[in-house]
Amino acid sequence: ANLGDFDHAELQQAMVDLRSEYMPPEVTNLEGFLYPETYRIEEGDEAVEALRKAVAHYKQGEFAAAAVAAAGAAERHERYAAAYHLLALALDNLGQRTKAFEMYERALSLDPANATLILDLANAAAKLRMFDGAEKAYRAYLELRSDCPKGISALGLCLLAAGNVGEARRIVQGALDATPESAD
Repeated sequence: ANLGDFDHAELQQAMVDLRSEYMPPEVTNLEGFLYPETYRIEEGDEAVEALRKAVAHYKQGEFAAAAVAAAGAAERHERYAAAYHLLALALDNLGQRTKAFEMYERALSLDPANATLILDLANAAAKLRMFDGAEKAYRAYLELRSDCPKGISALGLCLLAAGNVGEARRIVQGALDATPESAD
């Protein structure tokens, strides 16, 4: 597909299609939050147990209870990035976007090379219409995962929302050119 011929609405739809149609279904591995050794935490530590409870609540859609348990894990071990990350996810699901963004930032300050955290921070910034910060975070994510259509389309949608249609078109056209099977 040549995006040069698309109008604004068609460009936006092409990015949405790239984000969803050509990606495998999301896999949510909440157990991935439970790697205490990454944070030098002993397996029996209360922070780990609190985070296990937070994950269980989150899986059940009990976001308020998940937030309380994740906050408890963060209080017990202030360098436990996973606790802040899960707290941010729960707050985001509760519609507390600004507080969620702050928790994503806190988690990322503790685990700056975590691609999932970078993407979640970018998405949170975009939801708050902080497009410059979102763009910067999406680009940081793509430095780690350059071939991720979800990241490319998210960056494109962010640029489009910020009014940078030309750059959005360039980014998404590059992604389409790199994956010819997705051109139809």
